[in-house]
Amino acid sequence: IEKMRHFDKGDRKFFLNVRVSGTYLTFLFGSLALRLLESWNRREKVLKEAENERIKTELSYLKHQISPHFLFNSLNSVYSLAVKESKQTPEVVLKLSDLMRYNLENRSKKQVNIVDEAEHIQKYIDLQKIRLFDIVQIHFQYDITQLNGSIEPMLLIPFVENAFKYGVSYHEECRIDFQLKVENNVLYFLSKNKKFNHNQTERNTGIGLKNVKRRLELLYPGRHRLDINDDNQLYEVNLTINLKES
Repeated sequence: IEKMRHFDKGDRKFFLNVRVSGTYLTFLFGSLALRLLESWNRREKVLKEAENERIKTELSYLKHQISPHFLFNSLNSVYSLAVKESKQTPEVVLKLSDLMRYNLENRSKKQVNIVDEAEHIQKYIDLQKIRLFDIVQIHFQYDITQLNGSIEPMLLIPFVENAFKYGVSYHEECRIDFQLKVENNVLYFLSKNKKFNHNQTERNTGIGLKNVKRRLELLYPGRHRLDINDDNQLYEVNLTINLKES
């Protein structure tokens, strides 16, 4: 009986030690897992910050590409009027000044009001109308029910520039259509023109279009759709952007 009692005491002591050891090991592995999780979170945070900084730097570079490209195209309009000694040249210079002011003031901003962006597009179209007079029919319709909506500045203007660059002919009837609509946090943009200067279009890589495609990928990943129909006669752009982050 004494031996059994002794055995019982030792047995309880053994199992007590096992229980204590098990608790210690659980605490040890738990602490190790927590440290690994914290280390992983810090690493993910650093990687995310680095990726955000890379995207920020790339977007800044892409935005700075816009200004000289935009200015170059606009100066062509002024030059063509100046050569003709047109009385409208001063008016065009003032419109160009307004366009460049908008560019400079908003280039560093992440977002601008969609209504302001639409009005900026309208001013650019008005500038082109002065240069082109009646040789081309230009139609721009925009319906923005969401007045407080915002978009990355100068995002749509490359499509507009492209339409004027390749959609104008001095020898035959031509028409350019633009549509901009925003409702329920979704933006719809359409640009359509008959295509002229086919050989020039094929040779030109389209800096502006490459630029805007990349910006869309960085700014609205998985939230936009860009369809471009490009054949021998027609060039059409359909862009849809979900402005609301999920």
